[in-house]
Amino acid sequence: MLQIEIEKLPSFMMGQEKGIVAGERKKALMIARQLLKKNFSMQDIAQMTGLDITELDSLDQH
Repeated sequence: MLQIEIEKLPSFMMGQEKGIVAGERKKALMIARQLLKKNFSMQDIAQMTGLDITELDSLDQH
């Protein structure tokens, strides 16, 4: 039978949630790079991806 240590469950779930958030951010950055290559405006990319303009500026410089 599967045993779950209740005190470890919240920290595991928080770690899992952080991983999901990090993965979503990585995907947004990848999409933003592709949109920059297609000459979309910074404002449109920020709106579509939820990224900040300053983050997009740093992508544009690389």
